Amino acid sequence: MTGEGIGCAITLVAIAIPVAIYLRSQAEEARKRREAAEKYRASLSEAEGNYRRMLEILRSNPTDPETREKALSWGRHFAALTRQAVGSSVTIYDEVALSNDINAACAGANRANHVAVSRESRDSTPLEERLTKLKNLLDKGLISSEEYSEKRMRLLDEV
Repeated sequence: MTGEGIGCAITLVAIAIPVAIYLRSQAEEARKRREAAEKYRASLSEAEGNYRRMLEILRSNPTDPETREKALSWGRHFAALTRQAVGSSVTIYDEVALSNDINAACAGANRANHVAVSRESRDSTPLEERLTKLKNLLDKGLISSEEYSEKRMRLLDEV
């Protein structure tokens, strides 16, 4: 090999080694980004799943403040991960959305509470007055005698 050929070979090696090192570092960076993305997706999926599960638990026990707090905590964690992906910081919307979800999950408790309050106010009416109203409904033909008898028995059973 001539001096010129050796010089070309050395130049090629001098170029090839840094290029190989650069390509290897790029491949390593790409692998790290893929692993980070997979880890992020797993975290996001776990947070969303836990948030949804806590909402379901809250639906079955809407008056439990501890469950409500856990649902809110998981919801905030899920929202933070979502913002991280998008790169925004829309925290006000997130809090409103979480509040809406939690209030919807607790709606059953509000209905049950309303029924209990309604029943209490109805029970505060004297029995004699309720029986008189029931008899008036029968006399006006607004309820049948069977309905009258059934409701009258229910009222008397409360005593």
